[in-house]
Amino acid sequence: MGSGPKLGLIAGNGSFPFLVLNAARAQGFDVVVAAIKEEAFPEIESKGAASVHWLSLGELSKLIDTFKAEGVTRAVMAGQVKHKTSALARYAQYRLVAGRSGESSR
Repeated sequence: MGSGPKLGLIAGNGSFPFLVLNAARAQGFDVVVAAIKEEAFPEIESKGAASVHWLSLGELSKLIDTFKAEGVTRAVMAGQVKHKTSALARYAQYRLVAGRSGESSR
């Protein structure tokens, strides 16, 4: 690990985060997991992620800071999460993209 592009994975519950993690690794990504404490399964830690960070639903700023510190510029949310967090992915994407304002559009 450590040589591929980095992808952030915001992991909720269920098997879908594991499927995304495996597929991303198969495509050469180093996956940085932000596991939602109240939702994600603990087994996510033993599935080959570059790193796993456990965050609560209210720690959106910490999520963004963690991804930035890890060099993540793109993230995906996978798995079921309580309805009140539906804006989480949109806000995280906005913050990550806003931090790249000096880059040209692709």
